[in-house]
Amino acid sequence: MNHMTAEASQAFLRRVILPLAMLVCALMISAVAGIIWIAGYQTDVAIAQQVRLAGGALRTQADKLGVSASDYGYWDDAVAAIVDNPDLAWIADNIGSGAEKSLGVAMSFALDPDGRPLFSRVGGVDGAEDPARFFPQGFREAFAAWKTLPPGRTYSGTVPYGNSAALIAIAPVRSWQDAKRPPTGYALLFVRLLDGPMLELLTRDYELADLRIAQSDRMVLDPRATLSIRDGQGRTVSRLAWLPARPGDELLKIALPFLAVFLAVLVALGALVFRHAINSAQLIIDREKKAFRDPLTGLANRALFFAEVDKALRRIRSGKTSIAVMYIDLDGFKAVNDTMGHGAGDVLLREAAGRLLDCTDDDTLVARLGGDEFALLFASGADDRRLGTTGKQILQAIAVPYRLPGGMVRISCSIGIAAGLDPNEGAFDLVDRADCALYRAKAAGRNRLDMSGCNADAERRIA
Repeated sequence: MNHMTAEASQAFLRRVILPLAMLVCALMISAVAGIIWIAGYQTDVAIAQQVRLAGGALRTQADKLGVSASDYGYWDDAVAAIVDNPDLAWIADNIGSGAEKSLGVAMSFALDPDGRPLFSRVGGVDGAEDPARFFPQGFREAFAAWKTLPPGRTYSGTVPYGNSAALIAIAPVRSWQDAKRPPTGYALLFVRLLDGPMLELLTRDYELADLRIAQSDRMVLDPRATLSIRDGQGRTVSRLAWLPARPGDELLKIALPFLAVFLAVLVALGALVFRHAINSAQLIIDREKKAFRDPLTGLANRALFFAEVDKALRRIRSGKTSIAVMYIDLDGFKAVNDTMGHGAGDVLLREAAGRLLDCTDDDTLVARLGGDEFALLFASGADDRRLGTTGKQILQAIAVPYRLPGGMVRISCSIGIAAGLDPNEGAFDLVDRADCALYRAKAAGRNRLDMSGCNADAERRIA
C-alpha cells in the first residue's frame, strides 16, 4: 500500500506539480523579461531622441552662424572693401575684430573665389592664414560644397578641428543694393569652436548632461549616446558624447521589489525543476553509455560504430567526404588470456585501447567490436598516406611490451583497411571488406597492415 502511495505521489508530481511549476516559472520569466524589455525600450527611445536632439542642436547653431555670416556678406561696404578696392584695415575692423566681438566667432576669413585667404583673424591675431591649415579634414570639402550651391546661398556645418570639432559657415560676399550685379565668388568664413562655452550652451539649452568631445572610447559614457563628427571622406574623427537620460532605470527601481519576489519564487521552483532535470539527464546519459559504450574500455561499441559508419556513408552519397574503416585484431591475445587469466586479459585490452586512442586524431572514432577486435572509422580525409601512417603507428604501439599482473608480455596486431568509395555500399559491406583485408594480413604472417580493401584493383601490404 505504501508502495502504491509512493508511486501515486510520484505520478502526481510528474503529471501535475512539475508542469504547473514550469508554467508558473514561464509566466514569471515572461513578466520579468517584459518589464526589463519595456525599461530597455524606454531608455533606447529616450537616447535615440537625444541623439536626434544633439544633431539638431548642432545644425541649429551652425544655421545661426550661417545667418550671421550671410548678414556680413550681404553688405555693400564689404563688397567694396573685399572685392572692388581691397581695404585690409576695414576688413580687420569689421570682419575680424567686429565679428569676433559681436558674434563671438573664434576665427574669421575673407576668401577669394578659389578659396585662398585674403584675410584671417585667428586667436585675436590678424593675418592671411589658410583655413585648410586649421581644418585639413573638412575645409576643402566644405568650400567645394558651397560652390555647388545656387548663387547667394550660405553653407553651414560641422568639421573636425584637431581632436575636437568646429561649426563653420561660408557666405557669399555680394551687393545688397545692386541686385543685378553678378556673384563675386568671394566669401566669408566664420568659425565657432565646440569648446567649453559652446558645450555649456548646448548642455543648458538642450539638456544634454555632461556634454563633451570624446577623443577616445574611455571618454564615452554610453556608446548609444554619441554623435559622430566626420571628416570630408566620411570617416569618424571624434564624437560628441553625453550622459544619457535613462527613464527605463526609474521604471526598474519601482518594479525592483516585485521582481525580487518573483525571482525568489522562480529560484525555488527552478531548483525543483532543475533537480528533476539533472536526474533525468543523468539517467539518459547512463543509459546511452550502456547502450553505445564498451563497458571494459570505454570505447564506442559495435552498435555505435556501425551507426557512425552508416552516417559517414550518407555523407559520401552527398559528395562531401571520403571515409575508411580500419579493422584490428590483437595477435596473441588468446594465449595471454588462457595463461594469465581474464583479469590480465582485461588489463591488456584497456591498455591496447588507450594506445589506439593515442595513435588517432580527434575526428577518428575508435571502437571495440568484441573480444580482441577493434575498429577505427576515418570519417574525413581518409587518403592512403594518412591510413598507412596511422597503421604503422598502431603496429608499433601495440608491439610495445605490456606490464600485466602476471608479468611482462608482448603481442602484435593485424590490420585490414577498406575505403568507402561506393555510394551504394552499406555499413556492413564496408566493414566486411575491412575484415577480409584483416584476414589477408593474418594469412600473410600477422603483425602487418593490409590495404587491399581500399582499392579492388591494387593490393598492397605494409609490414
